[in-house]
Amino acid sequence: AVRKPGGLVIAVTAPERGAKTSVAIALARTASRRRLRVAIVDGDLQHPAVTSALRLAPTREGLVELLTGATSTARAFRRDPRSYASVISAAQPRGDGAAVLASAKMAQLLAYLRRSCDVVIVDAPPLFASDEMRTLGRLADAIVVVGRGEALSSGAGAYAIETLAAS
Repeated sequence: AVRKPGGLVIAVTAPERGAKTSVAIALARTASRRRLRVAIVDGDLQHPAVTSALRLAPTREGLVELLTGATSTARAFRRDPRSYASVISAAQPRGDGAAVLASAKMAQLLAYLRRSCDVVIVDAPPLFASDEMRTLGRLADAIVVVGRGEALSSGAGAYAIETLAAS
């Protein structure tokens, strides 16, 4: 894939939910401590976890509301209490995550974040949510896959990684 100009967009995924959110937050906080402009996007719309992991209060204005025009960028983004990273989370779980992530508005949001941030970390859906991950894979510059070696090197994990690499 050709690197797009501007900030780096990194999608963090795993075969299962859990550690991927912690790794995404750790990457964002590390970059923020290096004085980089950072945004964290909760892209796991079926099971959003960034808000609770950061211990932020629940919100009614998040990623989907921003993409549909129901709220503004200023109201949708919040600040990580332990870094200077900007955070946009999913206000409510959504079953149609693939359609939301594949929308032109999502591509426009990531283009905006590329222009305004040095690093954009997307807490992506699990590796096996193939439609959603293929979409994010096309929008991201890099994909970080979190998991134990045996889960990633054989069977379904290896197949999912190969599928992402081919898209």
